[in-house]
This record gives sequence, C-alpha cells and structure tokens, in this order.
Amino acid sequence: MDNSRKNIKGRINYLDYIRTFAILLVIGIHSPIPVDNANGLIYSFVTVLCTPCNALFFMVSGALLLPMKEESWKPFLKRRLSKVLIPLLFWSVFTLFVQYVEGVKTLSEVLKDFCLLPLFPHANYNFWFVYVLTGLYLLTPIISSWIKASESAEIRYFLYIWLAALLCMMLSFCNVKMPKSVNGTLYYFNGWGGCFILGYYLHKYEIKGRIVKWIPLILLPFAVYLGLKYLSIDYDYQEILGYISLLTILSAASWFTILKKMDKHRNWIEMASNLSFGVYLCHTFFRDYLVCKIPAIYNYGSLVLVISIWVLTAILSFCFVYFASKLPYSHYIIGYSSRK
Repeated sequence: MDNSRKNIKGRINYLDYIRTFAILLVIGIHSPIPVDNANGLIYSFVTVLCTPCNALFFMVSGALLLPMKEESWKPFLKRRLSKVLIPLLFWSVFTLFVQYVEGVKTLSEVLKDFCLLPLFPHANYNFWFVYVLTGLYLLTPIISSWIKASESAEIRYFLYIWLAALLCMMLSFCNVKMPKSVNGTLYYFNGWGGCFILGYYLHKYEIKGRIVKWIPLILLPFAVYLGLKYLSIDYDYQEILGYISLLTILSAASWFTILKKMDKHRNWIEMASNLSFGVYLCHTFFRDYLVCKIPAIYNYGSLVLVISIWVLTAILSFCFVYFASKLPYSHYIIGYSSRK
C-alpha cells in the first residue's frame, strides 16, 4: 500500500475519515425519534442515508486487523477485547442503574439483565454493535491465516458468494421462500464477517475508476425506497434496506472507496476518530436525557427536529468523550486515553 496514506505516526489517514464519517452517521440514524405528525419522508431519507454506518465501522476494523499482526492469538484477543468489553460493561451497568433509578426496571429485572449481559445487550440494544465486534475479534485469529495465504482471487470468491447470500435475503420480496435455517446452501456466508473481509480487500487492493462511478450505488437505496413507496408495495425493511442488506453494503463499499481518496492528515479528524468508540457508547444517553428534553426543538417541523437532535447530540457526545479522554483510567470508560 502507498505509504503516503500514512502520517508520521503510522496511522492510515483515510481510515480516520471513514471512522469519523461513520460515527456521525450513527448519531444521525438515531436522530429521527417518534413524534406526532412526523414527516415520514424526511425520517426515511435520513435513515437510508445513515444506514451504512455500522458496515463502515466493521470494514474499518477488517482493514486494520486483517491479517492479524500478532504472532499468537492470546495477545491479540487480550489487547482488543479489553479495549471494548470494559467500556461496554461500564456503560451497560451505568444504563441499568439509570433505568432502575427512573423506575423503568425493578431491581430484580436489573439483576437479571446484568447476568445476561455476556449474551445480549440487555442494558441498551444499541450496544449490539460491540457484541458483533467482539465476535469478529474472536474470529480474527482463525481467518487471519487464510487471509495471509490467499490471493486476491480467493478473497473475491468469498465476497461474491457473500453478496449472493445477501441477494437471497431480498428474494422473499419476490415471494420466493428462502430457507433461514442451517439447511440453506449459503447460510454460512451470511453475517457481518463479510464486511470485515470486504474492508480488508478494499484497503489492500486499489479499485480503479473515478469517484463519480460510485455515486449511483450510494443513490440506489434512495431510488429503491422511493420506488417502493410510490408503488405502495409492502416489504420487509431489514431485507431490502436494513443494516446488512445488499443495497446497504453496496452503498457502504462505495462510501469506503470514495473516502479512501482522503489521505491528507488532519489532527481534528484523527482525534474524532479516536473518540468515535466512546461517542458510540454514550451518544444515546445524551440524546435521551438532554437533547430530547429541549422543548424548542419540537416547534419547527421534522427537518429541524432531526437536524437539531443530530447536531446537539454529536456536540455533547464529542465534548464529553474529549474531556473524559484526559482523565485517569479513561480507557476503561471510553476505550481511549489522550493522556501522554
């Protein structure tokens, strides 16, 4: 890979741009909240725009971690899991405590949810991302050897079948009954692991062509949504436009390829990238308990509402995580420390 993409610290500059863009999309997709007389078109537009966020995060992880640089799986897992699981536990316990104090859950419910935290994000469903990321970390030592030994054609072979599996998810839209059990031919190619490997592939190999050729794949989900709405066709949103639908993955891959051109180092982009995991963990708290409590944001229609929640949540979350990163033991809370 061209070393000009790295800054003097050895960071890959464009991955900081992608991670920063992705965390802003995460906040954006959580900004349309249920209110009376909401403009469904605005809500849907923001949702479709922001849906590639999680795929981009998993792709960045694949680009950074594959193949595994450590000689043994033990130091890799110790280092990577500690960075995500300890902050996850902190925010999960904090969320359960707030739910108990507010009377949302009883003490017995809180204790039950705490015991089940290793299996599912019972404290806050939005934490599901960290659970999937943990699974990908556990998978990394296994697929790393394959990545090291594989040529580009072998990796494309996997990615083509993975994309075909995503296409099969959409066939139910055409009244084609697809098996969802382990008996399905492409069952083992489903899931977020494909994003992990796709990120590695797009990072490792240059994709030729001008930026303009990727724009149609970004616009395609919007066109499909508008077409389905215009024709008043019922469909399963997750299968057609969900986080891991074919259309969303194509859009995420296009964003990744476009942002790969952004290879100039910017200190503020690097900082925002470093803070992104902490922002992921805390942004819904600031949205729910501060931003959404502001009466004025509900007075000017859906567009102003969504933009206000999006911008204010981003500002509060980044400010909190930035100052938290300067405190002792901040890596246990936000997974990052800026202390020298």
